Amino acid sequence: MANAQKEYALAKLAYDKTLTDYTATQKALNDAQANEKKAQDAITNLEKNKLIVSDASKQKAQAYVKAYNDYVNGGKTDALLRTFTHAEHEMLMQLQKDYTLNIKNNEVYFGDEADKNVAVDLNNLSQAVQEDLANFVATLLNDVRDQLGLTPYVGKVVVTKGMLDMSNAIAKNYVFDNWDAYHNAHDDSGVQKGAQQFGMKDADENLGSYTSKITNLYDLKEIVKNSLLSQILDDFHYNTVGHVMSLLGLNYITDKPSETFFGVSTSYVQESSNVHFHLIPNTTDEDFGYMKYADWGMNGDFGKKNQETFDQAGGKQEINNPYATLQNNLNNAKAETSKAQTKFDVAEKTKNQAEKTFLEKQSEMNGETSRQKQIQNSLHEATMSAECQPKRLSSTSKMWKTDSKQQNAGSKDGRCLHGKRSRKEASHGRGESRNGKGGNR
Repeated sequence: MANAQKEYALAKLAYDKTLTDYTATQKALNDAQANEKKAQDAITNLEKNKLIVSDASKQKAQAYVKAYNDYVNGGKTDALLRTFTHAEHEMLMQLQKDYTLNIKNNEVYFGDEADKNVAVDLNNLSQAVQEDLANFVATLLNDVRDQLGLTPYVGKVVVTKGMLDMSNAIAKNYVFDNWDAYHNAHDDSGVQKGAQQFGMKDADENLGSYTSKITNLYDLKEIVKNSLLSQILDDFHYNTVGHVMSLLGLNYITDKPSETFFGVSTSYVQESSNVHFHLIPNTTDEDFGYMKYADWGMNGDFGKKNQETFDQAGGKQEINNPYATLQNNLNNAKAETSKAQTKFDVAEKTKNQAEKTFLEKQSEMNGETSRQKQIQNSLHEATMSAECQPKRLSSTSKMWKTDSKQQNAGSKDGRCLHGKRSRKEASHGRGESRNGKGGNR
């Protein structure tokens, strides 16, 4: 019995441990799967928001690039310039036809519904929100440039600390000037003043203005996406191609910038919600060796100092763009899920085996307990039976008979009661004994 109990206790201890491990690995697997889903959802949302350009637009872009190369490599003649300019016009016209491809169920933005519960103040954006907006727009812009094959000629846009700060300074100038952007468009003085604080003579601004007051992150991202979409694929609606030229970097193609520094900010003025996109191409003045946008002031020395001001303010200090690593995040998340699944499978198998052993030992112990109980009951019954047998009178070799009524009565409380017998019964008993007939000795 002791051995069965010991084996049962050890089996239960082992089972409890495997159950704990199983529960822990199950939680780890659930967490890994949740992280993988989150990573997948991030990619899915980004893909839904990427601008769709038609094959026709891509073909026009290829013709544009060819015309540009012909112009540069063919001596930059007037005839080649006209061909290049025409190709640019054709590409821009075709792009305007792609706007409707990006409308799905009357929606242009597809994001996280939870963002509707995140409050925002357009005149006081948090750093995290501002960086997210800028990286979101930069990612979409770079994707369009890649789709059209323009990146090798105009570079990518990169979000920098200095450009975010400059963009904020410009937005604050809109507020300070109480500028009605919805009716008056750009606050040129405010833009230039903000740029010059950071050493640049000016900044390219693309502005989106809306009469509704934006108070949550979802709606803010929606107008940001709508502004980008409208300015690239529906610019003619505003009787201009200035926005698409700026955002796609076509204004700087002859300089071939290595990248364009980018910032985003917001403002709320005169009951208008405004989105500001600011760009400064990293183009160098070959005569002086500093950025062209730093070339302003009294003389050449100012350009060098302006460049230093921009650099010291973080104008070229690129910030991390989480959107650029979404696929890596998903790959890593899938790897973690695979590891967690393997550990869970092992823990589950071990737990099931330990559970089987535990139940077997439990059954064995229960069986042994039942057997021991039966033995005890049998011993008890044997003891009770022995106590209830007739007792021998050793001095006279006489046996008393048990009074059945008294015996039955006595058995109720676990005792055997022997009553008195008559003289006749006693005398008869002695005769039997004396003659050797019957009886017990």
